[in-house]
Amino acid sequence: MPNADVTDQHVLVRCVVQNRAQEASVRFVEHSHYRLWQYLMANKHDLAVSDGSLCLWMTDRELAGCEALYDGTGNVEPVVRLSFAQYDGVIGLCQTTQRFVPAAEAERVRDLLLSRVPPETRGSPDFMTRADPGYAVIRARDLEIGKLGSPFR
Repeated sequence: MPNADVTDQHVLVRCVVQNRAQEASVRFVEHSHYRLWQYLMANKHDLAVSDGSLCLWMTDRELAGCEALYDGTGNVEPVVRLSFAQYDGVIGLCQTTQRFVPAAEAERVRDLLLSRVPPETRGSPDFMTRADPGYAVIRARDLEIGKLGSPFR
């Protein structure tokens, strides 16, 4: 088997979310979770989701290594991957959650998400957070947003 380099890339959907007050924000959602996420945003939170674009997220180090490959493919936006992990001794597994956020909002979103974690959990050695800087290379725009993330086309 050939020796392949391990990559740290994620296919995301970049979209705009708008509330009833017409306030809009950019979200990055993992492609495989997008349909469920979109449904919850619309039906539970009464938010409008629009302007879907597929993009490829990679670490800043990985982008630097293959910048020529992505040159001219579209916009590149700084996006931070926030990771939260907690070891559960009862089941013997570590549960990890990731969120991808525009770099300018990373600290605010991290603090917001951490505020929902009980203080005793945050202070535990079995809990960790991490912020990985990276970029979203936007590959396709103006997609039929209702079909994004769907395995059945």
